[in-house]
Amino acid sequence: MKNILEFQTGSRKRTVRGSQKINAIDAVSGKPKLLLYIGKNIRHLRSSLGISSERLGAALGKDFSYVDQIEDGTVDLDVITLNHCADILGVSFDELLSAAGPSR
Repeated sequence: MKNILEFQTGSRKRTVRGSQKINAIDAVSGKPKLLLYIGKNIRHLRSSLGISSERLGAALGKDFSYVDQIEDGTVDLDVITLNHCADILGVSFDELLSAAGPSR
């Protein structure tokens, strides 16, 4: 099959096929859908764990406003920060990327 991207996240291998629109733009906000999924998932997990944006920001070595930008989908995340978020929130890297949301 054409246009296959494979990468490793921890012990899991992830495959993205060219037909999956990982860089699609949301028609309403104009933001990349992937960043919106990530932000929504982080906000959900952070809230469900009772962690403030200030605490998450401090754990990431960032300001709380950076966490707000992540959750709003207005900042491009690097892989290291995204992986650190997953570790802090106790989920897999893949769960943060999921359009379906985290499993909890």
